[in-house]
Order: sequence, then C-alpha cells, then structure tokens
Amino acid sequence: MFEEASSGGEETLVEGYDWQDVRRVVDVGGSDGAVVNALARAYRNLDYLVQSLPQTIENATVPQELSDRVELVTHDMFQEQTISDADVYLIRFVLHDWSDKYAVKFLYALILGLGTRDERNKRILIKDTCLPDCGTMSLFDQRFLRATSLTMREIQNVKERNAQEWRDLMRFADPRLV
Repeated sequence: MFEEASSGGEETLVEGYDWQDVRRVVDVGGSDGAVVNALARAYRNLDYLVQSLPQTIENATVPQELSDRVELVTHDMFQEQTISDADVYLIRFVLHDWSDKYAVKFLYALILGLGTRDERNKRILIKDTCLPDCGTMSLFDQRFLRATSLTMREIQNVKERNAQEWRDLMRFADPRLV
C-alpha cells in the first residue's frame, strides 16, 4: 500500500527540473522505482539507481526496456550513503515521515557519503510537502492541510513543515543546504 501511495506525480519531476547536465540519479528511499522509471523513459541518456528497504526492493521490478539503466539496491538511509558518484540525489516524500531529529540524521548520513571525491556539483533534490503560510489559501484547504499535519503528529510524531521550518531543518543538518 505504501508503494502505491508514494507513486504518482512523476510528471512534476520529469518536466519541472532541468536534467540536461545530469548523468546519474540516485533516488534515496525511492520505494518501487516508479519515479525513476518515469525519468528513465523521458531521459534515456541518464543512469538511475533506486535505494529502498530490502522488502520494498524484493517486490519491485524494473521494466525490461529500462533494465540497462535502472538498478534497484537496498540501503538504510540512516547509514552513510554508499554511492558517491551521482549528480543528483533525489529525496521524494521521505523527510516528512520523520521528526526533525531523524530527518537531520538522514541528511547527515547522505552528505557524509557524498564526500569530495570529484569536482562535480552534486545536488540534493527534495520534493516534499511544504505547508503554505496561514491566510494564503482558502480556509477549507488550510484546515485540511493543518489537520493532516496534526494527524501525522498524533500517529507518527512527525509533522508537515512550512518553508521556514524546511530552511531551519536544512541549516541544522548542514548550512550548505540553505
């Protein structure tokens, strides 16, 4: 069920980011690889790696036509990142599932593994929920989003973050992220 919920919306990444200078993408916490599969169909010149939990990777499949460019590997995102040669590290709807403490731990493990082994400009691309400021949307939509955040806090001890909370989280993990 989680894999189904975490797929969808791939078109915003396919069309909403300039992939021209990218050679390799690592989708950290990439679930079943749906996003990477969509990217691989659109950008045939890139190599892709999906990192997820063992049980997720065991149940995921790469379409035959993409198997020469898409790889599925297990990875514990709280351990040091093992792939240091990618241009983009994609984190899609992962951080909102974790409290600030664990989100920072994850980001630190990712950054630690990137190292400085080459001169390329490595990027961390985060796609996640960002709560708008109060009063910037309809009351109905605002209540729905805030209720969702409260529900997440009650069930998982996590929350949806607004723009300032995202900046604070990034700054705390590593000031270079802001």
